[in-house]
Amino acid sequence: SQSEIQDRLIVLALAKASGANMRMARIYFEGGNTLPYGDMVLLGKDITLHNQKISGSKNHWGVRKSIEEDFFPVNPVWFGDLSPQEKHTCQPCGQSFSYQPFFHLDLFLMPAGINGKGIPRFGLAKVDKELISGSSIDTSALAGKLEKQLEEIASQIREQIHPEAEIVRVPLVLHLDEHQPRVFSPCNGLYEATSGGDRVILPNYLPGAPDRHWRPRLKRQQAEIEKIWKKEGVRTNWMANGFFQDVEKCGALHCRIKVIRRQ
Repeated sequence: SQSEIQDRLIVLALAKASGANMRMARIYFEGGNTLPYGDMVLLGKDITLHNQKISGSKNHWGVRKSIEEDFFPVNPVWFGDLSPQEKHTCQPCGQSFSYQPFFHLDLFLMPAGINGKGIPRFGLAKVDKELISGSSIDTSALAGKLEKQLEEIASQIREQIHPEAEIVRVPLVLHLDEHQPRVFSPCNGLYEATSGGDRVILPNYLPGAPDRHWRPRLKRQQAEIEKIWKKEGVRTNWMANGFFQDVEKCGALHCRIKVIRRQ
């Protein structure tokens, strides 16, 4: 299709501009489910469900082998399980919202350098029932299921990356009551370790947000995030550029910007 051709041209242009090697993958990737981390790449297991027909493989392991061959010598680290995304439909608008974090890993997880003890650190979304709203579904049940999955991510980080990895939990704002469900991610940003100190660059959802539902929750979220990262000795910078509108498509800062190479 025309969009596929444009996607490939973008990759070629990025490779030429950055001097990076480019390899055409045999499978389909959703960018939000792929997180680079040192000599590893973090992937959600359920990405294989979307590739079984494309790759011609009938099972997860066949797709997984193709992914590992495409990424070699980078080591893929897998998160989650093989269950399909759970869908919830908001009434009366009929919009479906998928909350399973493993398909949009960068909404819920952010590599955050190393701490003062030289141990890997990660930002991980935290469910606060007071920051989840909506009348169309049982938000209490949803909050419990989502938090259980996020705790599973924390366990898998320690099992697969470092047994003492530091997990910094930051609050998630989730709203399921309008024509478009919204995920205000505390992790869909960039982390930088510089000579002047570490900082986390996060999307500012407040510009353009109406008072009615979100502003009180978003202000509380920002204040808590700043307090949490300050305790870690990390500065918080907010970038404002239409991110309130971006969440309609479950996107934010990391969806727009990727770090290719630091100079």
